[in-house]
Amino acid sequence: LTLKGLRGYFQPHPDAMDKYLWQNPRFVFFAERPGGPFGALNVPVTPMATIATDKDVYPRALPAFVSTVIPSSYADSTMPYKAWMLDQDTGGAIRAAGRCDLYMGIGPAAESLAGNQMFPGELYYLAAKPAAATSAP
Repeated sequence: LTLKGLRGYFQPHPDAMDKYLWQNPRFVFFAERPGGPFGALNVPVTPMATIATDKDVYPRALPAFVSTVIPSSYADSTMPYKAWMLDQDTGGAIRAAGRCDLYMGIGPAAESLAGNQMFPGELYYLAAKPAAATSAP
């Protein structure tokens, strides 16, 4: 199910949107308020710098390095994407290790990227070991 497919169905059936969109855990709703959208940490999320993960598996607010591919502006092509990100959010459909969502922003360009982003990648967290954090030289 893609965003394009959802639009294709709901344009001729607008009365069905409220019924079905709320049943789909993969469809994310951000509350509209000044300064947002806000993630699970109640701070604004940053386009191409915020990820969402299952918080039963991954810790909150840690920096992470993401290596994947994302859709390019050319039809049916991708480009490499590697960036430091911050785990600031959780997702309704992210319920396992090995999954994360990249927040790509607001507007038509971000929508096009996010609607076509379903590629595997690698995710690395940066964290201090408890023993290293407590021992002093």
